[in-house]
Amino acid sequence: MSITSFGVTLEPGDTIEFWASRSEETAWVAIQVAGAQCEIRMERPHVEALRDQIPGVLLGLGRAAADEAVCGQAEVAAERATDAATRALDRARVAEQAGAHELAASLRAAAAEATASATAVDAVVAAFVDATLHADAAADRLICATWRADAALGR
Repeated sequence: MSITSFGVTLEPGDTIEFWASRSEETAWVAIQVAGAQCEIRMERPHVEALRDQIPGVLLGLGRAAADEAVCGQAEVAAERATDAATRALDRARVAEQAGAHELAASLRAAAAEATASATAVDAVVAAFVDATLHADAAADRLICATWRADAALGR
């Protein structure tokens, strides 16, 4: 059977198994999705291709997890800065009413700096996420184009 394109999205409850035969030079991938099962039989060259690609895939997943963690830390820092600025502005109003004008001005300046930092973090995180999504989409388009080229070339 020859298929130009085939896609399956696995959900957390779905399973995927990989096993090899000792008596034949073959391996299988079995995918169970919503009670249905699909088995893919692979010869040695296919398994070797997967073997060579898996480290890069795992590295990519590790990078994605690290990116998400860093973005999460940045968002927490920006939120802390915004919350601190809000508290500082509240204290600045109290200080102003008490006649402590220099203290109020100092608190407002610090709040402005914290707010500017939080805004910069938000902009950088948004730009990073946007660039990451664009790069991922470009990679997907290139992979599809490569598949089509391979199909057109009879590979």
